Amino acid sequence: MHNPADPADLSTDEVIREIRRGEIEAFRQIVVRYQGDVLRIVNAMLLDTSSREDLVQQIFVRAFQRIDQYELGRGFGKWLRAIARNQVREELRKRYRYQGRLEAYAQELMDQLEADEELLELEREWERRRALEECLEGLERGTNEVIRLHYVEGRQTDQIAKELGRTGGSVRTLLCRARGHLRKCLEAKGVLG
Repeated sequence: MHNPADPADLSTDEVIREIRRGEIEAFRQIVVRYQGDVLRIVNAMLLDTSSREDLVQQIFVRAFQRIDQYELGRGFGKWLRAIARNQVREELRKRYRYQGRLEAYAQELMDQLEADEELLELEREWERRRALEECLEGLERGTNEVIRLHYVEGRQTDQIAKELGRTGGSVRTLLCRARGHLRKCLEAKGVLG
């Protein structure tokens, strides 16, 4: 039966041999010896320090999972630092992808909001037109015709007066009264503010 030595008294390669023999607790010595190196790499490569402890822990977990891949005598510190750099790069790639997805989602939301605003504006326009039609129906028959000729067909007051057999002054008076009536009617319907 194997009697493990105190990992603190062993070389790194000897500690790794102990770990490979099943002495999992010996891995604590690896963490103690190399935590500073790994932390320096993480701090140097990662600006956001809020998740550095988690990342350092992930690096040591990855090293533990791959401990059989380490070749004894080849420089464990160098091997572990390579894992650390790769893990930080992977984390940065994840963050950039996540940031890219967030930006794409934000753009999609903005596009949707703009589409919603356009739809809302179309609905407001439809409500204004419907209210205007209802208000126009409330005008006297002759006044309604003057409004249609002036605003829809774009005719001048003198042309309207000639066509309807009225004076220019009476057409202007009708238009002024009609505008006042329409304004009050549209305000009452809540489409003018």
